[in-house]
Amino acid sequence: MIRSRKFSLPPFARSLSARLLVLTIAFVMLAEILIYAPSIASFRINWLTDQADSAHLAVLALEAAPAELVSEELKAELLARAQAYAVVLLREDRRLLLYSAPPPPVDVTVNLSDQSLFQDIGAAFATMMRSGDPTLRLISPTTQDSDLAVEVILNEALLRHDMITHSRNILLLSIVISLITGALLYLALQWMMVRPMRRMTEDITRFSQDPKDLSRGVIRRPGVMMRSAWPNRFWPKCNATCGVRCVSRSIWLRSGRR
Repeated sequence: MIRSRKFSLPPFARSLSARLLVLTIAFVMLAEILIYAPSIASFRINWLTDQADSAHLAVLALEAAPAELVSEELKAELLARAQAYAVVLLREDRRLLLYSAPPPPVDVTVNLSDQSLFQDIGAAFATMMRSGDPTLRLISPTTQDSDLAVEVILNEALLRHDMITHSRNILLLSIVISLITGALLYLALQWMMVRPMRRMTEDITRFSQDPKDLSRGVIRRPGVMMRSAWPNRFWPKCNATCGVRCVSRSIWLRSGRR
């Protein structure tokens, strides 16, 4: 007779559920990385577009002033609201300039009218890789009139700070989504596959201890009719001393074949 031994699952780190959990988290993070590149590029373009609109409103206040003259305090306030060193409204016939002090030398120039997806992605990562306080020259057509353009001189460090904050939020959200998805998949796998397979293995182990004992084995389950009183001629031919082969007897009874 086969000695009884208790069936035990492998450690969690080596189990199929754990491996599936790790793969799920890895695939979700990979998908988030593929989504992150166009997302951060779009965030940069939207940020620059908002800055161009704010600068356009600031220079319109200068244009509406009598003789296009405002006080230095008002100029400083308009530039502070636009977060810019200087703003230039480009018309076909003239240029309208708003500044309170000479701006610093330009380090980077961005033209929003001449951009593509891959250029935006490369420029977004280049912006995040730069250090210090580089000066950005932004050229953008106005939303009200395509014949007008706004030129803004601003500090790129403000853009980089907002991009890093946005990237951190995306990373945290990706981690949360990965953990929730992996946990749900792990629980579903445990409930639908691991638990039934564990019960089946335990039944086979108990049945192999004594194949002739019909009160034990895989046929002893709620809702399954016991058919131990059937004549031997209805049993399939197998070696009664072999626990592995005699599992077919229980399976044959469970299926209800005659």
